[in-house]
Amino acid sequence: MKHFLALLFLTGWCLSAQPIFGGGGKVAARIGPSGPTLPASCSGDGPLYQLTAVDGSNARGAYNCVNGAYVYMGGGSGSASSPYVVTFSNETTKTITAATHGLGTSPLDGGCFTADTLRAKVNASSWGRLADGEVTITMDPAWTGTCTLHAGSGYTGGGGDVSSVFGRTGAVVATTSDYAFSQISGTAAISQGGTGATTAAAARVALFPSMTGNALKRVRVNTGATDIEYVTSSYDLEGSATLSSWGTIGAGACVEKNLTLTGAVSGDKLVAGWPSTLEAGIMGMMIPGTDLAVVRLCNVTGSGVAVADGKTFAVGALR
Repeated sequence: MKHFLALLFLTGWCLSAQPIFGGGGKVAARIGPSGPTLPASCSGDGPLYQLTAVDGSNARGAYNCVNGAYVYMGGGSGSASSPYVVTFSNETTKTITAATHGLGTSPLDGGCFTADTLRAKVNASSWGRLADGEVTITMDPAWTGTCTLHAGSGYTGGGGDVSSVFGRTGAVVATTSDYAFSQISGTAAISQGGTGATTAAAARVALFPSMTGNALKRVRVNTGATDIEYVTSSYDLEGSATLSSWGTIGAGACVEKNLTLTGAVSGDKLVAGWPSTLEAGIMGMMIPGTDLAVVRLCNVTGSGVAVADGKTFAVGALR
């Protein structure tokens, strides 16, 4: 009977403070009490692992002995000495007021963990906090496990947690006005796909070739179709040539000569430039073709008309 009682005592002691051995046989951590309450004090006892947790209790996880008291080491980098535990039991949503968690108006998300011995990290579907410190944690689907909250002071992760998005606090739901240009400040540079300007006029100055010295000129795509350029001409294509050997054009007859107009195609709109010395009774027309304009002179009189050589004809094409 004595042996049985001794064995029962040892078994209870092992369950309440079972050591976990690290390398070289040294104690790495001790399993804490089976209930939610940690020892009130410690004295060089080494790390301790708390097995269970309920709402508002000491969080399940690792604690270290600091200045005679156990300090939480697991989850988060805020002021973790007194985390608040939120327990889910096949539930989807938990709302904890500031008065309940006692962590002020800026509690931090300490993470959510499964209830099994693996204590795997789980990401909440949403984690929202109102300005008054109320926290709402949502899981989808329903879930069983624990989440922890930490006081906001002492947080060392990148300048603090986000308190609002687009002026809205709490669990933010996307709306059609999110990411509107009115909510974005600054000017996108040309290298960023912008214009580098804040007005249409300034944008044209930034994007077009220099306007200096190009007053009243036209802008067109260059021959290689790689950029735009300024041109003095009012026409998209231009050509001119001195045409001779017209001879004598009989009454009611016509004679044709080709004038080179590179880039021209059938159907182009042509503007003709006629020589001022064209003989009386001679009428002309120009007809577009492939890389040329056909100059046709016709005699509208009742007798032949001799057309002198050395006349210059010009043509412009409009697209």
